[in-house]
Order: sequence, then structure tokens, then C-alpha cells
Amino acid sequence: MLFTMEEKNYYKILNVSPKSDINEIKKAYKILAMKYHPDRNSTISAEKKFRKITEAYDVLSNPTLKNSYDENTTTRNLDYKTEETMKLDSKPEEKIVEKKQNVFCKIISWFKKLFR
Repeated sequence: MLFTMEEKNYYKILNVSPKSDINEIKKAYKILAMKYHPDRNSTISAEKKFRKITEAYDVLSNPTLKNSYDENTTTRNLDYKTEETMKLDSKPEEKIVEKKQNVFCKIISWFKKLFR
């Protein structure tokens, strides 16, 4: 079985790190399967997503297939970020402070124009 990163990134589909153990993979699969299962979500895109999730789980939950997938892809060398780590990296507090500063600057410039 040959896998390529352009075709499928099973770790990204399940939103797990390549270093995840079987329990993390299983947990991620269960959450996504419940969300996108055709009996719960009737959209066509949900059915397609469910198939991808199931395929990713089938590969990553089987140690032999997982090793083969890892050997034939470069996921170990990627700086892979899950949605969870991306949320941590974004630092919403900094964005809020930046927005407040921008608003404050606009208010000050408005007052300067007003009282010229």
C-alpha cells in the first residue's frame, strides 16, 4: 500500500498528532464518527467526511498499516498542528489587546480631527 501526503493525511483527518497513541486515535475517531455518521447528519458532505474518517481510523488503528503509512509519508518531519494546538498558538488575549489598541487609536485620531 502506497500513501502520499497530497492524497490523504490521516492524522489531519482525525485531528491527531503523528505521535498519538491508539487511545487518542480511537477517542478522536469516536468523536468525529458520532458527528458525521450518516444516521445523525444527513448532508452529503457529512457522508463523504465519515468515509474519510473511517478510512483514516482503519489505517491508524492497525499497527502494521500505520507503520507502512508512516514510512511512506513525511508526516514525522512536518510541523503538524492539530486544531487544539492552533487554538493555543493563536493567543486570543493578544488579539483582544491589539483590537483594543486599534480602537483606542481610532478614537484618539477622531478626537484630534474633531477638535482641530
